[in-house]
Amino acid sequence: MEKKLLIFDLDGTLFLSKESYKLILSELVGARYNQNPEDVLKSYNFAETLMEENKEYKTADDFFKEFNSLFLEQIGVKATDEALEDLQGIVKEMKRRAPTELKMYPSAKETLNELKNQGYKIALLTGSWDKNIEVFSDEYINSKVERVNQLLKNVGIHSIFDQIFVAYVDRILKPDPEAFQKVLNHFNIGSDEALMIGDSEADIKASDIGIKTILFDPKGEYKEKTQPHYRFKDFSELIDLVNNID
Repeated sequence: MEKKLLIFDLDGTLFLSKESYKLILSELVGARYNQNPEDVLKSYNFAETLMEENKEYKTADDFFKEFNSLFLEQIGVKATDEALEDLQGIVKEMKRRAPTELKMYPSAKETLNELKNQGYKIALLTGSWDKNIEVFSDEYINSKVERVNQLLKNVGIHSIFDQIFVAYVDRILKPDPEAFQKVLNHFNIGSDEALMIGDSEADIKASDIGIKTILFDPKGEYKEKTQPHYRFKDFSELIDLVNNID
């Protein structure tokens, strides 16, 4: 069956979500202490390595206090109470900025544009099972939708999507089959006319309703039980892959 619709996950698929937080923090710390952000990032990663050597901490506060101290020492800043408090302020600013300033994977934007130009419908489906949706307020959900839309506008891909689905709105998260079915219903197509592209088992579970799945696994680390129909490691591979799926 000819494929008409491509459904993309957001975090970890189009965007370097976890890595982006570190990159933004490194930029902020670099600006604060007049250091190269790349060197700051190396220091951050080295501090993480040191922390992995001692995994026993009584509380989360103990963990973060020691990590922040190590991080400051790695960039040549004495870990005084004042410096630690200053770093906490920088982390707070990073968390404020990150949701709308995430970095895209290399070639992801160009790939989306080319697939759109080839005539595919492009949808975004974000929101998965690692969240306890019952505790989310309407205010939180609305802010989540706003952040997603702002992020897509900031990187210039908002107009590429024919429809954006933020699963929190309906409180139906991936991998609930209803989350995927809602997308199919919107476009009035069958499951055999769509492809789901994502990086986690929550995305790959789209196969439960007959959607063929493509796993983005850049580091070859996926080890979950549910297996994808196809895999790719770089967005430069995706166009040919999509065009050759029956």
